[in-house]
Amino acid sequence: MATSSRRRCLNETNVFCYICGEYTSQHSRKTISDFVKRAYLAYFKVMLVDQDKPCASHIVCKPCVEHLRQ
Repeated sequence: MATSSRRRCLNETNVFCYICGEYTSQHSRKTISDFVKRAYLAYFKVMLVDQDKPCASHIVCKPCVEHLRQ
């Protein structure tokens, strides 16, 4: 029996916020902008990574963006 060696995401990743990990409804989703990347680095002292990988979330929720903005 042949199995596929390609890795795939089991769940849709762009329904979860990259920052808090919570499910994010469609109206609350924001794409990760340059501002979010800079604010994330300034707040957490860690670069926002894995954006080149399809299994990484590419969205953040509006509340997380607002918390970073403040």
